[in-house]
Amino acid sequence: MAKGKLALVVAAGLGAALLASGSGGDASPVPKPRPVPPPKPTGKDEEIPRAVLERIAKAVQSGDPEVLRAEAKRLRAEGYIAQAKGLEELADEIEAKSKVPVNGTDPKPPPPPPKPPTTVRDLVRGMKGDDVKIWQTQLVHDGYVNTVVDGVFGDLTFAATKEWQWERELKDDGIVGAKTRAAIGTAPKRKRPAPAKPPVASSPAPAKPPTPTKPPTTTPVPAKPPAVTAPPKPPTATKPPAQPKPGTGKVPKLLVGVTLRKVPPPEPFDARAPERLPLGAFGVVVFTGGFRPDYRSWVQWPEAFDDLGFPVHHQGASTVVQGLYFVGVHFLRKRKSSLLIGVGEDAALVAAVIAHRRGA
Repeated sequence: MAKGKLALVVAAGLGAALLASGSGGDASPVPKPRPVPPPKPTGKDEEIPRAVLERIAKAVQSGDPEVLRAEAKRLRAEGYIAQAKGLEELADEIEAKSKVPVNGTDPKPPPPPPKPPTTVRDLVRGMKGDDVKIWQTQLVHDGYVNTVVDGVFGDLTFAATKEWQWERELKDDGIVGAKTRAAIGTAPKRKRPAPAKPPVASSPAPAKPPTPTKPPTTTPVPAKPPAVTAPPKPPTATKPPAQPKPGTGKVPKLLVGVTLRKVPPPEPFDARAPERLPLGAFGVVVFTGGFRPDYRSWVQWPEAFDDLGFPVHHQGASTVVQGLYFVGVHFLRKRKSSLLIGVGEDAALVAAVIAHRRGA
């Protein structure tokens, strides 16, 4: 009983002291402590709001590492540390699997986007570029030209293009357009005829000299007295014998019985260039005009050439000017007309035409 009273007295005294300290005087008031928020749940699903669980499930179903990390950042801000760590680990695992090589090889990169369609231009003389190189390579492959592929559509490429088009029955204008490209890979439909070879004049075989015969052997007859005969005639002029071959002392068989005519010595050489020539003494005049079709600059018949400067001809003979012929021009008749291996055929054909016209 005494202990209970003592405790009651102590409690009463403490209460009085507290009332006295708060009732006034110089003593400062005791500050109130701030309320501490309760800690967020860390691992129990039943303590997480339903809306948060739905957000986590939606992020996991997406399978996108960026979506998972964004939701983890939001959960960290809201205090759901354990759930945020789980989403971050799942994002790291998805990214690691996407970088693992398949069967020891790296995953194939995505195919590049298709290039926009480029317009194909028509190729004409004077152009340059990679498309010209492709066309020159085609001409070299088909055997129409044998030059360096430089990507410049020059005179040689132009002439080869015309021949390529003519053999495939296309318009041989030298322009590489849609129809010409469509005919790539096709075989030629026609070929230019080979020139007729002129007849070769065969020289007659030299006549063999008669072989000397031995005189018949006869028995000696006694001599008769000489009869009176007429005075002998003066000797007639005989042809000088053929001169022996120098160094051998023998006359060649071909010159036996042949009279050699004495040739006077030639006149002294005159190095001065003649200013005028009598053209009546000439049968043929040959001009060497170079390797480029620039005939209009020195030939007085401009109508004898087409718009590109090439001669208008048939088998090397001009169809405009009578007596005008051409040899060695680019693709005059064939691809090799301007080369040493082919100019001989054209020259033989032109010579045969000239001989036929002179004989007519």
